[in-house]
Amino acid sequence: MPGIKAKRKQFVRKTLMRTKAQSQRTAEQRQESPEEYAQTEVQQGISDVVARTGNTAKSTARMSYRKFRAMQEKRKNLTLQGSTQSASKPTEKEKVTVPTQTERREMFKKQRFRQKAIAAKTQAPQAPVPSSATPAPPPCRVQMQQRLKLRIPEKFNFAFDIVDEYARLCPEKRALVWCNDKGEEKQFSFGEISRLSKKLAASLYKMGIRKGDFVMLIMKRRAEYWITYPALHRLGAVAIPATHMLTKKDVVYRNNAAGVKMIIAAQDENILEHVDAAMADSPTLEHRVLLGGAREGWESFDELLSEGDEGFVPPVRAGGDDPMLMFFTSGTTGMPKMVLHDFNYPLGHIITAVYWHKVLDDGLHISVADTGWAKCGWGKCYGQWIAGSAQFVYDYDGKFNPMNLITAVSRHGVNTFCAPPTIYRSLVKQDLSEIDFSSFTHFTTAGEPLNPEVFRRWREISGHRIFEAFGQSEGTPILGTYYFMEPKEGSTGKPNPLLNVDLVDEQGNSIGTGEEGLIVLRVGDGKP
Repeated sequence: MPGIKAKRKQFVRKTLMRTKAQSQRTAEQRQESPEEYAQTEVQQGISDVVARTGNTAKSTARMSYRKFRAMQEKRKNLTLQGSTQSASKPTEKEKVTVPTQTERREMFKKQRFRQKAIAAKTQAPQAPVPSSATPAPPPCRVQMQQRLKLRIPEKFNFAFDIVDEYARLCPEKRALVWCNDKGEEKQFSFGEISRLSKKLAASLYKMGIRKGDFVMLIMKRRAEYWITYPALHRLGAVAIPATHMLTKKDVVYRNNAAGVKMIIAAQDENILEHVDAAMADSPTLEHRVLLGGAREGWESFDELLSEGDEGFVPPVRAGGDDPMLMFFTSGTTGMPKMVLHDFNYPLGHIITAVYWHKVLDDGLHISVADTGWAKCGWGKCYGQWIAGSAQFVYDYDGKFNPMNLITAVSRHGVNTFCAPPTIYRSLVKQDLSEIDFSSFTHFTTAGEPLNPEVFRRWREISGHRIFEAFGQSEGTPILGTYYFMEPKEGSTGKPNPLLNVDLVDEQGNSIGTGEEGLIVLRVGDGKP
């Protein structure tokens, strides 16, 4: 240790001697020609900055800034000395004050402001755009929108134009594969979904459900959900998916806010108790239908399904701009808000299924979500069936077990898999060495930011990347990493080409690349 200290002292001594010698040479140069000295110092400072590019950005910025301020002070002093003393030798040693961190921050702000001002002056003048006008989208998005357009049929209705059409063209085509944690399994073709949804629609019509009536569905992941929502679409009734975690207060709020006329619920004592308790405070609620079992005051779903007429045709066809589906938001910033979608809403999820999920015709897709959330509409109902992919549903009660899920998914040969980052985080902690990933072709996620470490770990385990997207209950994906893009860690993707997505400041003005802002959808040219 004494040897190290001695070497350190020797190094410091030599450094001080070199610095003293360099200062003496600098003073002599400054005395001979102040302007030449300043010019040489600037060039040397630039060389130092270039030489330091291998260091961290923070260190480079700090050092280059100090040299910049030092050069400014030296040039200022030399100019004053040259004007008053010609080129006489300075009587006092120059002093350069190193700015504080706050002063450096303010200097950088002023410098950026000056750069923007200079750039604005050099640009060609543009005609002022009224604040109410919709800014033109980027040329690349215009080109994409010209190539990708939705053809919306008149009075489009998902039940008639998708379910019944598949049943007519290929009735045996697989539509739904369902299993649960008890080992039970069911499978439905489009022909069966079409026939059963007609029978249920006929029975509900007899009970008084009409076009525009609101029906709440608290059905968890039961297979009958995929029969019920097409049945309501046939009638023109508005389906309200709801989570099984609702309390009495939540049920009352939704019943009165939407004027719910009927509730169809799964056999779950917690759900049934809350619905029964809400009856007294829900004047619009007329009917309760129980899926499985019997209960006083409740109609049997199984009986309604068996007694219905499979040749039923509603007297009025709903579609197009008619209301079809209502979501209640999660209520993160207040009471849950109602989000109403019309019959054209499923067409917007062609982007979801084809370009984000990358589903396969005659393939098998799973989106891990309860039927009570908007994610079910995104990934378990519309776009996937339009694209010809069957839905895989894993139903469970109680505590979620990630190994049971991935085992069931792998055993049934699922091709495309979508789950929130929480599920991926649970899965990467498991021993997945025995899981067969050969059937999988694509993985996606949404709901919250994906951790980069989970992204990398999943790729190591499965050999596949995860493609992320962002959206809300009010619409389809707003931003997405589509299958033809290269996923980037921490990036949600690029704007949906069917939407006019913009990034604005607090005043609603569009901002430039590299700036933070608010995501908005421009609707000046009409509803997207």
